[in-house]
Amino acid sequence: MESVAGTIRARVGKARAGTFFRVSDFDGPRRAVESAFSRLADEDPSLRHVRRGLYWKGVSSKFGPGSPRTEDVVCEVAEGRGVGPTGWSASHALGLSTQVPARSEFAVVGAPPTGIPGARFRSRSNFARIGLGYHEIALLEVLRDWPEHVEADWPDLERAVLRLREDGHIRPARVLKAATEERAPALRDRMAELVSDLSSRAPASTTFLR
Repeated sequence: MESVAGTIRARVGKARAGTFFRVSDFDGPRRAVESAFSRLADEDPSLRHVRRGLYWKGVSSKFGPGSPRTEDVVCEVAEGRGVGPTGWSASHALGLSTQVPARSEFAVVGAPPTGIPGARFRSRSNFARIGLGYHEIALLEVLRDWPEHVEADWPDLERAVLRLREDGHIRPARVLKAATEERAPALRDRMAELVSDLSSRAPASTTFLR
C-alpha cells in the first residue's frame, strides 16, 4: 500500500499550477500528513505553505513559485459559506469600477476567517447566500450599497448582469431568491427593480430568470 508521503507526492506532482491542497482531505494521521506536506514543500519549490493546513502549487521558475491571489485564498478557506467581494472589490468584480482597494474586501456568511493577509471581511447573516457564486455575491453587495462604491450608472449594471449571465457567472433566479431573504429592504427593492427592467427587455421567446 502506498505511503502517506507517496500519495501526497503523486497528487501534487499531477496537479496543475494554481491547485490548493488541504491537509484534511488526505487519509492518514493528521500529523503524518502535515509532516509529509512540510517535507515536500522544502523539496519542491513549486509547493507553497499558505496557512495552517493549506498548501498551494505554483510554478517552478527561477523567480519562485509565485503567490496565490488573495481572492483565491479567501474562496478556498471560506468555501461553502456564501463568500464573495463587497465594497469597491464587488464593483470591480462586476466591471463597474476601475478602483482596486489596498485591501480586498469580502462578505461571508457567519464569522469571518482570520489570518489572511490583504483581506478585510464583512459578516452577513443571510444563509440563503450559501451556494451562490463569487459574482452573484458581488451583485448582492453592489445592490446593497448602491449607488456607493461604483463608477457607473444603472444601465451599466444591467449590461454587466446580462453579460455575466450569458457567461454563466450569474444565475438571476438564484440571486433573486437569496435577495428576498436579505434584511436590507433597499437591497430587496433594487433586486426586484433590476429583474423587472431586464425581464421587460428579454425577447418574448426567452426569460431573464432562467
